[in-house]
Amino acid sequence: MHTEFRVPLRVLALAAVLFGFGTLDAEAACSGSGTAWSCTAGTTVAQVNSAISSASNAATITFASGAYTWGSTVTFSTTKGITLICAGTCTVTATGLSFSLVNWSGTRTDLYRVSGFTFNNLQSTVLWFYCYTCTGTLTNVRVDHNKFNMPSATSDLIVFGENSASSKTTVYGVIDHNTFTTSSGNTRAIVHYGTKTWLPNLMGTQNNLFIEDNVFDNASMTNAGEGAVDGNGAVSWVVRYNTFINGRIEHHGYYNGNLGYISSEVYGNTVIMNSATDSAYKNGERAIKHQGSGEWIVFDNTLTAGTPHATGLVFQNYRSSSDWPPQCNGSQPEDGNRGPSSTYSGYPCNKQLGRDVNGTMKPMYFWNNKWSDSGASLGASYQGAGSNDLGSKHFVNNRDYYVGGVTAQTSASGPFNGTSGVGFGTLANRPATCTPTSEAADAGNGGVGYWATDGGGDWNKTNGSANDGALYRCSALNTWTLHYQPYQYPHPLASGGGPVTTNPPAPPSNVRIIR
Repeated sequence: MHTEFRVPLRVLALAAVLFGFGTLDAEAACSGSGTAWSCTAGTTVAQVNSAISSASNAATITFASGAYTWGSTVTFSTTKGITLICAGTCTVTATGLSFSLVNWSGTRTDLYRVSGFTFNNLQSTVLWFYCYTCTGTLTNVRVDHNKFNMPSATSDLIVFGENSASSKTTVYGVIDHNTFTTSSGNTRAIVHYGTKTWLPNLMGTQNNLFIEDNVFDNASMTNAGEGAVDGNGAVSWVVRYNTFINGRIEHHGYYNGNLGYISSEVYGNTVIMNSATDSAYKNGERAIKHQGSGEWIVFDNTLTAGTPHATGLVFQNYRSSSDWPPQCNGSQPEDGNRGPSSTYSGYPCNKQLGRDVNGTMKPMYFWNNKWSDSGASLGASYQGAGSNDLGSKHFVNNRDYYVGGVTAQTSASGPFNGTSGVGFGTLANRPATCTPTSEAADAGNGGVGYWATDGGGDWNKTNGSANDGALYRCSALNTWTLHYQPYQYPHPLASGGGPVTTNPPAPPSNVRIIR
């Protein structure tokens, strides 16, 4: 007597995986329950969205190595956090927006994470989180260990918020260990639009978008108006320990309803400008640029260029020019309008660089930024924004901004002596004397700066030191006050490491043989 067994294709595929025979492909699908889910190679967007809908809050959906073709959008839940992570090498060919989260309610503290994917032939935005018809805050977002490959210049790959009056989005978290590669032209890779509401005291806190340990690699710089990273609309960020190749660190300022930056911290980055259609940009012009508003600290960055340009690190103020009305000129009630007008011309301008949300002086500090070829100081300078520019009255060196060199203190007497600029070195070598701000109306809030390399606490977890540096300012004659200390590095969300590489997706549990 002969008995015939008929085995379904998916069972044979599973057997091939478990016992090592054959190469049959299983039907793509996602499976799991609660907080543990897995998706096989080739899974469709509809299947991923179904898994997200069925998963519990704080679930992880693990994707198997293989190819994925997505022509629509994986939509995150507005009521629960989800981690999407690749177990190996997941190559995604995307023809449109790949991930989105839109119009959640209030503040969400759950983790939203995208990790370990390779996106090829990108032509448009990959990830977009925004609250268009509401006011929404995300406090734990992580985008990490992904590769974004563009055949030509593509703008706005990762976008938080939306550039309109009704969009009120706040995103805190970290974008880390990603690679952005463009084979032709330059790409604006990360764009941050804010909640349109200025908040106080964000410097050195976790309430920022952190962009750290990424590589932005553009073939050339063809669009002088775009930076590799950019933003506006009352945002705050920290850009640290990244490599930028033919891509600038850009900030948009305060003008015509655009509320600019609340604060920005830029440190430890490498910027390389070696290919551009405009020779000035090839030579490093405006490699690190701020178009005006809020607090700004820039230190320990290195710039490489063809022939070093004098304006590698610059800042502007749109409202200092008559091209961006209403001009800050002494006639606008929103400005400080100190007298005499011939000296101040409206100073301090509302929301100008070197001031916080309340108009309190918070000077810009620049130190140890250098050209890679010579080791010379990159400096920092004001650059006019248009016609009839009054910036020379609104931004005075050693009042609104302080510029330090690239030589550390060898003793308490030099090279920084406490009278101007910014020094750096050990606490023991900090001068005993120092000069505060000359503005009586700003007494206690300005002054020269000194970065104590062994001051502060253990914020840099990579070097084993208990004191990793802090900035002090001269709050009164010969009086040093702690002004700023960076937030923990690596960011706490990044301590979880990179993509999963060892755990394969769980096999289906309802396998049966059909006779």
